[in-house]
Amino acid sequence: MLKPTRRTSLPEVVINELMDAIRDGTYSPGDRLPSEQELMGILGVGRSSIREAIRVLVVLGVVDTKPGRGAIVLPLPSLPSLNKGAELALHLHRSAMLDLLEMREAIEGQAALLAAARATPADLAELDRCMQLVEERVVGGRNYFKANLSFHLAVAKASRNAYIIEGVQQLLTQLRSFHERLMTEDAAMRDRDVAEHRAIVEGIRRRDGEQARAAAIAHMVSSAEAARGFATPTAPKGTGLIRAVATPSGGLCRRG
Repeated sequence: MLKPTRRTSLPEVVINELMDAIRDGTYSPGDRLPSEQELMGILGVGRSSIREAIRVLVVLGVVDTKPGRGAIVLPLPSLPSLNKGAELALHLHRSAMLDLLEMREAIEGQAALLAAARATPADLAELDRCMQLVEERVVGGRNYFKANLSFHLAVAKASRNAYIIEGVQQLLTQLRSFHERLMTEDAAMRDRDVAEHRAIVEGIRRRDGEQARAAAIAHMVSSAEAARGFATPTAPKGTGLIRAVATPSGGLCRRG
């Protein structure tokens, strides 16, 4: 019988082509996949589709990326089956989600830095109110996504930068379904959020921009680490799309 068709994204097409080539022995463990430029020519797709596909294959443990060598096929007892569209779409969604978390780190670190210099007494009072609301809902075991959104928007508004405010609003809205599920299932994250919010407010209140920025970045790194474990529960520790890398300025999320 006829069945409804499902739209296939270009990254999904690239993944299926590469998986088929690995399964049929065109590329064996230890082989290097063609470069981005070569794959663009072979498959007739853009660079962004190639990169998205490779990121998903890294998350799945099918390939590893080596500086100067490109993507290397890993030895596996059995390759994952990604012919089911829903399963592959889920991996692509997770990859995009982790990219959004990286963006949050860049934007919200700067928001906290600016807020430390520009926050008014009214802004500080609003930050205290939002922080207290998050804590009350966490203690009460209730969903605190809206309270959390209000807190991060309060930091953004205190920066007095309209683009930062809009960016934070859009990023958190896009991540809503994931965050709500993680808030429900990860009790440790709820407690971390409370402590990390306090650290951000403390830096802003002390007018210490670097302290506020470092606290905001630490909060984003913590969220990214939780997301990585949540998105790839079977991946070995130390693998995945995002990992925290300490730097003198407080750490940034880098692709693994």
